[in-house]
Amino acid sequence: MLAAVGDVAVFDLESGKIKEIIKQEKGAKVIIIKGNNRGSLGSLEGIKLVKSPEPNIVEISTAGRKITLPIGYIFAVGKTEPVIALGEEHE
Repeated sequence: MLAAVGDVAVFDLESGKIKEIIKQEKGAKVIIIKGNNRGSLGSLEGIKLVKSPEPNIVEISTAGRKITLPIGYIFAVGKTEPVIALGEEHE
């Protein structure tokens, strides 16, 4: 399994082995970790590569709307559904 910058490795703590790699690609479930929309879960709709010192831009579909953010504002949590419990879901 090869991972790239921005991908997330899911570990099995008992065996110490990587269970899967979640790619930061179109369709992935992401959580927004910075900014006004922090804590929102959404789907990655696209990545715009910026040829400048500015960060690459992502388009996220969340709560029925599309928002544009710097790529550093998101964290992949699943391929089609989150693989971790988020917020009150773990109760």
